[in-house]
Formats: sequence, structure tokens, C-alpha cells
Amino acid sequence: MTALPTSALATARRGERRPVAIITGASSGIGRDFAELFARDGHDLLLVARRRDALESLARSLSDRYGVVCDAFPADLARRLDREHLAARVRSFDERIVALVNNAGIGTHGYFHETELERELEIIDVNVAALTHLTKMVLPGMLARGSGRIVNVSSVAAFQPGPLMAVYYASKAYVQSFSVALSA
Repeated sequence: MTALPTSALATARRGERRPVAIITGASSGIGRDFAELFARDGHDLLLVARRRDALESLARSLSDRYGVVCDAFPADLARRLDREHLAARVRSFDERIVALVNNAGIGTHGYFHETELERELEIIDVNVAALTHLTKMVLPGMLARGSGRIVNVSSVAAFQPGPLMAVYYASKAYVQSFSVALSA
């Protein structure tokens, strides 16, 4: 296993240690919007997505505009090894995490018996396993500190079956049920 580069969040000087928000699927869409909002509110960020170029560009832009530390962490959350590397990074600044936005998600379209098994399993890995893994990583620290927020981005797909996107709809039902259960 190769050593991971040192995190700017972990090495920030004591006087510059702002609260941290972790955002998955941060390189575009809703994830990018969450990143903008947290940066504008003065949070340092750990931005996670597959597209390295888009992620690094966003990190530079937010850092320049808002003066916050933005770590770009390119990762494919369908890969358990990438999730483990992310977990190692998160442990280096766990005490500063105030928010986790589980926004990363993927889907496919077609009759289940015709779609690729590997793609369906990737949907479960990203939409269910990664979300569960990240939540399990940060929730104990938040509870110990008595503060923090977790946002699990779901979909209206969580409330009904979707015959041409069966695994995606089922994965979003998991996100909805899991989130309500944690809240209770």
C-alpha cells in the first residue's frame, strides 16, 4: 500500500483549525452546491469525487474565494480500498468534523435481467455501502462531542419501486430508511 499524501486539513496550524465538512459527490450538481455553501459559511472542506480535475479545480476555487482549506480527495467510492483510504484521511482530523454530506450516487437504466451485474453491484457499493461506511466513521465522534450533522441525499425514488432502475430505487429506499432510523 502506498502512503497517502499529508492532508492540509490535518496539518492546519492550530489557529486556522475551522470546522470541517465532508462532501461526497462534490465535483458537480448538488454536491458542488453543498461545497459552496459550507465554504461560504467558513468551513474547511474534504471534497470527495471520482473526477480529479473537476475536484481539484473546485477546491482551488473555493479556497481562493473563501479562504478555507479544501482537500480534494479523488476516490471511487465503489471501491472498498478507496473507502479505506478515505477513512484513514478522515481519522487525521476527526475531532473537527461537524458535517458529512453523503451525496455521491450512481444509477443505471434498463431491465434488470439485461443490465450488467457489475454495474448493479457498483450502485449498491456507492449508494449503500459507502454511505453506511462514512456515516459509521463520523457519527461516533459527533455523538461524543454532542454536535454535528449528517445529510444523506436520497431521491423521490426512495418512495416507490422503479422497474427500469430497480437497484437504484431500492438503494434510495435504503438511504431513506437508514436516515430515518438514525434520526430516531
